[in-house]
Amino acid sequence: MMKDYYDILGVSKDSSGQDIKNSYRKLAKKYHPDKNPGDEKAEKKFKEAAEAYEILSNDEKRQKYDHMKEGGFQNFGGGGFDGFSGGGMDLNDILNSFFTNGGQGGGGFNNRRRRPSPRKGGDIEVKLDVPFIVAAKGGKSNMKIGQNRQKTIAVNIPVGVETGQKIKIAGEGQQGSHGGRPGNLYIEVNVLEHKIFSREKSNLICEKEISLKEALLGTSVTVQTLDKELELKVPPCTQPGATLRVKKHGIKTSRDAGDLLVKFKVRLPEELSEDQKKTIEELF
Repeated sequence: MMKDYYDILGVSKDSSGQDIKNSYRKLAKKYHPDKNPGDEKAEKKFKEAAEAYEILSNDEKRQKYDHMKEGGFQNFGGGGFDGFSGGGMDLNDILNSFFTNGGQGGGGFNNRRRRPSPRKGGDIEVKLDVPFIVAAKGGKSNMKIGQNRQKTIAVNIPVGVETGQKIKIAGEGQQGSHGGRPGNLYIEVNVLEHKIFSREKSNLICEKEISLKEALLGTSVTVQTLDKELELKVPPCTQPGATLRVKKHGIKTSRDAGDLLVKFKVRLPEELSEDQKKTIEELF
């Protein structure tokens, strides 16, 4: 059977909002759990009073409660309130559903729907080709992002970045929903090849071709670094594939500075004269 909230609060149907409030305060004070520790009956009456006051103190809820109490739902079961008794759901269940389910069906007490929680936008992953020198020395590289609305952003390239490493740009991913913050942009770096240099971690590698005469007798050569040209002395009897290490002329990071490794490639003559052959035979 439907609860009589007026009876629970000890007021009449015609009572004013202030009378209902005063009556509730007296009952709440009388049956408060702090004043009646361990008293289950007092706790029950306290909860009933709070439930009744929640409905009767709200004009809209009170009006709909009165409508239901007077038989506004009598057509549902074909026999007034008793029509609910055989379906496993009484009128109190229906009333509670109207209080809590957001007023679905047009008869609810609470027509406000719960706002969706903010959701962070998804992350985006893209690849970016970075010139070798920019990757070695650091700098900026422009790229376009977005599908419907493209925009160009300047990506800060850290010194010494390598292929496969990822750069994170916060807030440049997909837009969030319901006020959520946007996702992040992750850029996977692909370092382009260079016509002179290759690299091994923070070391730069280049090749320098010298003649057979220069390899045997020694010479001086000019090599390019990231910043300038250097003059290097090639010792006599330099073997093909020999490497000359130039300290601190590789990739300079915040942790260390790599070296420049110069690998020598000896250029042999395509053919020898008879005198050249005789001279070589005499030497070796």
